[in-house]
Amino acid sequence: MAIVIAALAINTALNQFVANRHNEDAIDSSLAAVQSGHTSAIVDWVASHSQMIHSLQDTVLQPEPDAALKQVADAGGFTKVYVGYADKTSRFSDPKGVPPGYDPTARPWYKQAAAAGKPVVTPPYVAASTGKLVVTFATPVIRDGEVKAVVSGDVAMDTVIANVKAIRPTPASFCRTRPASPPWHRRAMPRHVAAICRYTR
Repeated sequence: MAIVIAALAINTALNQFVANRHNEDAIDSSLAAVQSGHTSAIVDWVASHSQMIHSLQDTVLQPEPDAALKQVADAGGFTKVYVGYADKTSRFSDPKGVPPGYDPTARPWYKQAAAAGKPVVTPPYVAASTGKLVVTFATPVIRDGEVKAVVSGDVAMDTVIANVKAIRPTPASFCRTRPASPPWHRRAMPRHVAAICRYTR
């Protein structure tokens, strides 16, 4: 009798172990699928926003680029789209909040794009015109080997955070943002914004 009871106990324990292991594997697979899907979505989001700003290169060298700046700002959900010229002048889709004597060439987005010589996404910083934490998609306008201007668009970090918070693999899970390296040294959006998902089994 004791042998039968022991065998049943062992069998029950093994079944529970296998069931738990299966549940853990299923959860891990679910989280991996969610991570892959959202990573792909973020990469596409970054690429589309970069392309919108990149498309303005010729336009910002024309006399009146303001309408095009506003159109792209509205289409891409940018808080502002603007261009800074090498002569330290600038044009904005919405000039509200721009401080007097604003020098675009001294701003981090201008310096980073001009130095890179190609489209960039800045680490988060405080925008001079809004006082809010933003990331900037910036593209240098290069003609005859010289940087004539840098055209840029700001996206509020609130927008990025809201997108991450929307990730819910299970009803009991949540996500938050954190820097992937201290502090914001990475050069592309998917690298300097990471999602951590936690779940309750």
